[in-house]
Amino acid sequence: MDKSLTQAAFESRAPTGRGEVLYSTISDISGHIFGTIVAHQLAGSYNLVPTDLTPDYPSSSRLFKTFIYNAARMQDATEWSINSPLSLIKTQCRDNPCFYRSTPAFLATGGVYLGLLGEAGEKFSPVSPQRFSALRFNQSDKRLTVNVNVNKREAVTVWFLIFNVSGSSRFVSATCNNNQSGPGAITATAYVTSTGSYGCSAA
Repeated sequence: MDKSLTQAAFESRAPTGRGEVLYSTISDISGHIFGTIVAHQLAGSYNLVPTDLTPDYPSSSRLFKTFIYNAARMQDATEWSINSPLSLIKTQCRDNPCFYRSTPAFLATGGVYLGLLGEAGEKFSPVSPQRFSALRFNQSDKRLTVNVNVNKREAVTVWFLIFNVSGSSRFVSATCNNNQSGPGAITATAYVTSTGSYGCSAA
């Protein structure tokens, strides 16, 4: 989005005369919460935890964690919890908006977690119930899958997170195509596995 348009949009929603904006929205896919956080022209610094988005945000466990990443660069994914808050620094979000997104991730094997990032880089809310449904993790084959609604003659790029507890993270994408000549949408299935394979197939 153009910088001037972004600033104009945020300034018009500023809750106070000082122009400070701290905005969040969530999506619920199959009972899993995905968050988007925007901060701009902050008057102070803040520490945010998942329950600041919604009191119902699920807690981390041995098999499930929430990760947060910088949406502008799609890098630096880190665990996000009450013990590991997101620090929004006044000087970092003063001139340019800061975008962060959160995703639930599932423990696959060997300290590898898998998470859905959706249409990251393309949509303000990249994981929407209009596009995605039936998110599920299969313990037997260590595969994370999600149904993708793909309109006629449309190609949808679906991003996933592969996070290793050693601290390294990968962002991989699979493209779901609807090349059918008939009317309407199709349901495709995008997937990623703990071995790093990923793809999309028609349901």
